[in-house]
Amino acid sequence: MTRNAMRIVAGSGLIVLAGIAAPSVAAADSAPGIGAATTSNLDRCSIFGRESDLHGCNLRNIDLSGVDLDRSNLYGADLTDAKLLNTNLNRTNLSHAVMERADLTNASLNRAILQNADLKGADLTRAKFNTLLFGANLVQINLTGATLVDSDLSGADLTGSTLTGANLERADLRSAELHGADLEGANLTAIQAQGAGFTQSNLYKANNTRWNTNIFTSLNGATFIDGRRCGFPSLNGVCS
Repeated sequence: MTRNAMRIVAGSGLIVLAGIAAPSVAAADSAPGIGAATTSNLDRCSIFGRESDLHGCNLRNIDLSGVDLDRSNLYGADLTDAKLLNTNLNRTNLSHAVMERADLTNASLNRAILQNADLKGADLTRAKFNTLLFGANLVQINLTGATLVDSDLSGADLTGSTLTGANLERADLRSAELHGADLEGANLTAIQAQGAGFTQSNLYKANNTRWNTNIFTSLNGATFIDGRRCGFPSLNGVCS
């Protein structure tokens, strides 16, 4: 989809993309929403703006960079390979959305809901979060420099992901899987890490003060602050 395929609906603040086929959305019609745009006779899967109703829509390969989608409902939408650079996704419902390999560089997702979303291989460099990512698939995701302060990542799968320089202060990582993740220089101050797995992860120069851990927190084989390999953590989250 090209930029010149976009047009603004007069007086509405909405963007319409011509040529998008309406997907089958029957299975998602009962999905919970955060907001819903009035679409009149226009295809709701081709209208993009604040409070848009895009649940279950096929939006693969779409370019919505810089679009304001605040409070929109994208429950179960397919955003595979989508371009969402600098997109405002604050307070959106992205639960169960498929966002594999999507580019969300500099996107804002404050208070968005991404419960059980699939972001495998997505790029969220410098993205801003204060949101729910419970149970999300974040395998091999790029979160370089991302702001994840107070985010709920409990149970999320971050295997092989890149979080270098990311700010995860006070994030909830309980039972999250970070096997082989790169967290070099990340701010992990006061994270909830009970039951989290950091095996073979890179925690070099990461801030690990005031970790909340338990006997199920695993740091086996992780590279820690001074470059040492961890055998197992003590209860304050440092290498023994």
